[in-house]
Amino acid sequence: MLAVLGSSVALGADGHAAELTDASWWWFGNQGPAPLPAPPTVPDGGLLVAGAADGAKAIAAVRFALAEDESNPVLTLTVADNGDQGGEGAVVGACVAGSAWGGGEKGGPWEAKPNAACSTGSVQGIRAEDGKSWTFGLAPIVVAGEVNVVITPGTVTPEAPVGSTFSLAFAPPSTAALTTTPGESSGVGLVVDPTTDFADEPIGALADEGTTVFSADEVSAFTPALPSSSQGLTPTAPAVRQTTAANVVPATGSGRSSAIAFLVLVAALAIMVRLNKIPVPGLRRLGPLAAGPGHVAPTLATTPETGGLGRFARPRTGTPPPLV
Repeated sequence: MLAVLGSSVALGADGHAAELTDASWWWFGNQGPAPLPAPPTVPDGGLLVAGAADGAKAIAAVRFALAEDESNPVLTLTVADNGDQGGEGAVVGACVAGSAWGGGEKGGPWEAKPNAACSTGSVQGIRAEDGKSWTFGLAPIVVAGEVNVVITPGTVTPEAPVGSTFSLAFAPPSTAALTTTPGESSGVGLVVDPTTDFADEPIGALADEGTTVFSADEVSAFTPALPSSSQGLTPTAPAVRQTTAANVVPATGSGRSSAIAFLVLVAALAIMVRLNKIPVPGLRRLGPLAAGPGHVAPTLATTPETGGLGRFARPRTGTPPPLV
């Protein structure tokens, strides 16, 4: 027990810097009473992002919880085998999640996809030279210590409504897909004020006095290939809920985990000491079992009574003889 508890203390001090808490994707083919099966290029647990000239056909979302002492998250998604179709001309971006989502959807219904609040904060993905991975520098769009982004196709140019045509199937993401830099955050990230007109305000207007945020020209220019009804922040956006005082969930760092593990260790030691001081009574039979075979009823030790006179004096035992 001590060895296990000791290892939990060590793990609490050296845990992962960031933890993947959810990953989902939704696609255009899953609509109506007869949805199409998911494309075979998507591996089990993987993600799909796809676009066409008339807009997005599949979008994905990932959520990571950051430790208090980690910053500058960089997301790297690996392209699955045979998962790159037209990737050399793809325009892909990561945007602040504009509505609630979750549940590990795999090819979920298109109407259930989350909003992409790209006007609030977005970064454009960078394709590796060999096309085997895509990288997203997410430091500008961290909200309340959490990476919560929608990965969506974009338009060919910010002014043109025409989307890029491609299909990218990614391998299942893991905690290792997000790398961070140890140390204090350097003032990067977004602060979303739920009292503003968040559906239309540009990123530069979301800062309160004395608050540092990324201005619009510091965030990659990116226009999602999504209808306006699927863009912008909504009242259910994770960013809005996390910055509302009544719903703030404090981040848990490695120090808190170590403290909890230490308290568990102390409690276990106290219980073991207490148990060692309490004598364990022997087993005895109760009720009808007390008269069972092999049971000897306890007898009281008594001194025999002496009776008689003179040489007739002797210990008297047994039942007195009857008088004739």
